[in-house]
Amino acid sequence: MPLLPLLLASLASQGAHAEPPNLPSYKDETVVAIWYEVDRQLTAACRWAGGAAAQGLAPLSCDPLAIGRAQALARAASERLGPDARLHYLIGLGHRYLNDMTSAKASFQRAIAIDETRAEVWMELGEVESNLRNWKEADRAFQQVTTLRPAGDAAYFGWLARAQVAAHRGDADGFEAQLRLALNHGFSFRLIEGQPAWRAFYANPDIRPVLDRLITVYGDPAVLESLSTP
Repeated sequence: MPLLPLLLASLASQGAHAEPPNLPSYKDETVVAIWYEVDRQLTAACRWAGGAAAQGLAPLSCDPLAIGRAQALARAASERLGPDARLHYLIGLGHRYLNDMTSAKASFQRAIAIDETRAEVWMELGEVESNLRNWKEADRAFQQVTTLRPAGDAAYFGWLARAQVAAHRGDADGFEAQLRLALNHGFSFRLIEGQPAWRAFYANPDIRPVLDRLITVYGDPAVLESLSTP
């Protein structure tokens, strides 16, 4: 029988303070394998719009018992293999999927305390802080994303998130500055076409002129129409 199923069965069947099973010396490979299994279980425990999960996306519904089992596996692995930011990140995702933002925040903060260099954890923490309307803390988290992920296909995520925080705070100058940085890092206005949150931003008289100006130059009239149409 392959090693991973044996290890997973051992972790799932023993209490949190039981004697650890015989583990391989290649700890990181084991954590990665368990990470994929826990992530698979979390994803399978929920229904998703379009049928697929994505970072920052809220599920339509989840099975709390299935989420709990996946989190228990991650906790057991962390007990036996040692604290690992990747496992606490998944525990936090489970809480977020169940809309328990306070517990999600604590798990993401725990992950960051272990390893503060993981951009995906800062991104999720920022999303949770935004959900809790802690705008200052959300902006700080998203700023860390821009520092840790300055280039690549997803580089604009942090800048775009900071722009959205500025919009929620009614900071038109900050909104424009961060949105320009997002554009410089690969963002396209096509991605927000018809999005309810951006329709709400467009309805704000302080934010609308910024969107009118930038979308006229860098976007498409269809995007503006989608934001102005109820």
